[in-house]
Amino acid sequence: MPTDDPRPSFDLDGRVAVVTGASKGMGRAMALGFAAAGATVVVTSRKQDLCQEVVADIEATGGRGLAMAVHMGHHDDVTGVVPTVTDRFGRLDVVVNNAATNPVVGPLELVDQALFDKVYGVNVLGPLLLSTAAAAVMGGQEGGGSIINILSRSAARPERDLGVYASSKAALVNLTQTMALEWADRGVRVNGIAPGPFATVMVDELFAQPEYRDNLIGLTAQRRIAAPSEIVGAALYLASDASSFTTGAIINVDGGMVP
Repeated sequence: MPTDDPRPSFDLDGRVAVVTGASKGMGRAMALGFAAAGATVVVTSRKQDLCQEVVADIEATGGRGLAMAVHMGHHDDVTGVVPTVTDRFGRLDVVVNNAATNPVVGPLELVDQALFDKVYGVNVLGPLLLSTAAAAVMGGQEGGGSIINILSRSAARPERDLGVYASSKAALVNLTQTMALEWADRGVRVNGIAPGPFATVMVDELFAQPEYRDNLIGLTAQRRIAAPSEIVGAALYLASDASSFTTGAIINVDGGMVP
């Protein structure tokens, strides 16, 4: 019977979600949030022991999880994720491409082929390979599926010293919208979240510079840096039936950064 209660739309009970880069920061927060909403969560990151710690936290609150060591730049690792998940659980409903790298902060003159290949291998090709494999499974199951690419506000507002990273995220914006167009008829929705300043290990070095930190905070209407848990609401919306008519969208979670 129809109801005005929106809460069932956000329920992930019975669904299986993969979150990459989930051992810390926003990835960990999303993994815990999905588990709390009822999903079985496959926690992936480079180090098995750190993934297992997140799974232990999930299981401590009655949730279900699986730890998998996956390096998104090692594409043999990436192509093994979907078969492993479907063999274990029989389906795959949600993929969050959260893992990313930015090993060098500096001007474009520092960029060489090795750096470029590493950043694009993790930030662009890895998500493309995982998403393609996931879409093939999601398109053949009842209910389809949802793919969420974690982007960056820097994709739309370039910054000094982040050129290759920002350009890789801009590429992923385009791929997100192309995936949405190509896979909609399979029942696969593809959307992106573009975070602004979040307190994560990846940006500790930048945020340690007072001038950079203060300038970035000044660009946000809320005048602050977000906690990792503040990404969960947008991710849960996109993962769940609450966003059933949303695909190809980029949701800015940035405290009000004016373009």
